[in-house]
Amino acid sequence: MNKRYSKKEMKQILRQELEISVHTEQKIQDAYNQIRQRSGYQVSGKVRHGHFSRYAAVAVVMGLLGVSSVTALAISGFFEKTVEEKGDTLSYEFQVNYELTPTVVTMEAGYIPEGYEQVEEFKYDKEGYRQNGISLAVATADYLDVYQDSLNVDLVKNLEKTTINGAEAHLITIDYDQERVTRCFDKRIYLFHPEEGFVGIVYGGNDISMDELEKVAEGITYTKTEEPLAFLSEEEKAAKEESVRQAQENEQTILETGVPAEYVFQIGDTINPVLDYAEAYLALWKDTVPFGEEYKAKLQETKGIEITVKDVEILDSAKDLPKENFFDYDRVSGALNEDGSLKPYRRITLRTLENGEQEEVSREEAQRKFLKVTLEAVNLEDKTTEYWAGEAQLTYLMEREDGEFDYEERWFEPLNDQEDNIEGDVGSPIYFDRSPYAGQMDPQFFYRDLEPGETLEYSLVFVVDEDRTDDLYLRFGTAYGEMDVENQIFHSRYVKLSR
Repeated sequence: MNKRYSKKEMKQILRQELEISVHTEQKIQDAYNQIRQRSGYQVSGKVRHGHFSRYAAVAVVMGLLGVSSVTALAISGFFEKTVEEKGDTLSYEFQVNYELTPTVVTMEAGYIPEGYEQVEEFKYDKEGYRQNGISLAVATADYLDVYQDSLNVDLVKNLEKTTINGAEAHLITIDYDQERVTRCFDKRIYLFHPEEGFVGIVYGGNDISMDELEKVAEGITYTKTEEPLAFLSEEEKAAKEESVRQAQENEQTILETGVPAEYVFQIGDTINPVLDYAEAYLALWKDTVPFGEEYKAKLQETKGIEITVKDVEILDSAKDLPKENFFDYDRVSGALNEDGSLKPYRRITLRTLENGEQEEVSREEAQRKFLKVTLEAVNLEDKTTEYWAGEAQLTYLMEREDGEFDYEERWFEPLNDQEDNIEGDVGSPIYFDRSPYAGQMDPQFFYRDLEPGETLEYSLVFVVDEDRTDDLYLRFGTAYGEMDVENQIFHSRYVKLSR
């Protein structure tokens, strides 16, 4: 999860339909290396692991095609498609036949180039990064009906239309910003099977040629099963559209609300986000039990964990920080000078425009420092409680004239996230000196149990740009999201770190 909470991030949190750029896709793939998340997509209720989310199609690229518009109707079957080529954009629209019932389609790879190993179902890799290679997917007619733009591609470099195993095939090459991405999926092949009710999708990375990827496509065997799938009803589609509209409204409300001053604290203040959360909902529900008596009783028994930020220190070097307390020291060590200081890196600055589009502001070299935060956590519960120290996220707020706070309008990240990202998620801690998994890159690294009444003093280390040490805040409450807009309950708590 990204927890930077700029305006851009608030949009991402609530947006339910989202196109993922090659750069964003690489962040998802990179998370494999941190054992933090698995990426996959769901089609027709079946999970098909690949690098393509059900809410997105990977697209990333530059280059131009001549402006043209071509309409092509597929033969009668489960769907007909309209294809439009305009500039460097390729888009598809599907008209489906609701009289037919689509079924689950399975696939089996035949040819996989030498050197590629299967790292999960329908995903093949040879470099170990899981950021390129080969991914296979199937989109059935019911999926295409709902996610009409899921096959669209922006900034197309080259399109070749051909036939593979009797199926119409589109071979698409995508350009990409080579300053920003080292490894990516810059190729794809669509195999259209309108009579059978599906589109086969073959993704290829920049480590494989289109000729080899075409051989992969030729070797795939698709099998229609008897397991039926269902199209969404008009009512279900309307409900989905309404949920998207509501999410957009909520997003705007959160941006306009900003962070109320009552939820911003200072170093030395004690907060208890879990207890605050429980009390807020108990006050809202009063005598009602929308989630059942058992859940209400659990909230009534909640005492929470008190958290206090004790001290903050900027460190020039990591030489005095034990290596075993880093979540991934190998990642960090590659960015260090011999004296333990961080090397300069290339940074990109972006901002979100009023229409929601992202705009690049600048690219520049920046110097990073380590930020060490000392905290204390006290378990007030009468039972052993799992504590997530990694919930604390470094972020930035801007104080308004009325004393309230806005989310930062610009955000900053490594120009090449694959090469220069040492945080994983921007704003996440990279070091925890009381981890029970010290020396291990374990997904539970930032978790530990607290006994009843136990007080734990610990340190987290973050990375911060040298020119961005003002307006620094530590955010807690990430497990609950930023705000319950409908009930006007603000979940997060912020501690100001800048003195």
